[in-house]
Amino acid sequence: METVSDWFAWRADSKSQSVENRNADRYTVVLGWENRDVLYSFLGIYTIGLWVFYPDEFIRKNVIIRHEDRPKMKKVSFNFLYEKCENVEHRYLKYKKVNELDELKEFIRNYDLCGNVIPIWPGGNIAKGMQYCFDIPDIYFNQEKVSLWTKVLQQKYETSFLQALIDSIYGKETEMFLNEMDEEGYKKFLKHCVKIIRDRTNLIEIKEKEQR
Repeated sequence: METVSDWFAWRADSKSQSVENRNADRYTVVLGWENRDVLYSFLGIYTIGLWVFYPDEFIRKNVIIRHEDRPKMKKVSFNFLYEKCENVEHRYLKYKKVNELDELKEFIRNYDLCGNVIPIWPGGNIAKGMQYCFDIPDIYFNQEKVSLWTKVLQQKYETSFLQALIDSIYGKETEMFLNEMDEEGYKKFLKHCVKIIRDRTNLIEIKEKEQR
């Protein structure tokens, strides 16, 4: 995948496998991960970009971002962004200031690397998506209520490689994270995500070679 349109086309294809289910044997057999989840979810990060670059259209209240025309919206969904809108086939195509960001395209190019998949405890993938943290692992794994689970995960899976997330400068409360976000900050965060994914990919590949 190279572009935002590539990601939406992949996501819309019912035959497409999720990132965490591609090469499943690699994670279960080689690395021994019993349950898996995507590390950085595209949709949560994309939503933040829409709010940063289109603040008159995407409204933030505390830790919720919604479209100005959808007062009951709890989060910006795939279906909302993929629906036909005005003179475009899909709504997301309107948001060129976000779609054309080089930093976002680079994130998409690295999206399906093994470094963007993590082991997780049973049900953790669902909980992570429900914590009003936009599925951002830096925030989630530093929450006090999951810190013990995070330590257990690190102890059980040497190949989890989560320490960079725990030490992350973005490991703060969601509201504080958003308060500090602007256009340049968003680009910087995307670069951070790419670095984490690439670094974890390298570490996982080294570990795989050691086990051969």
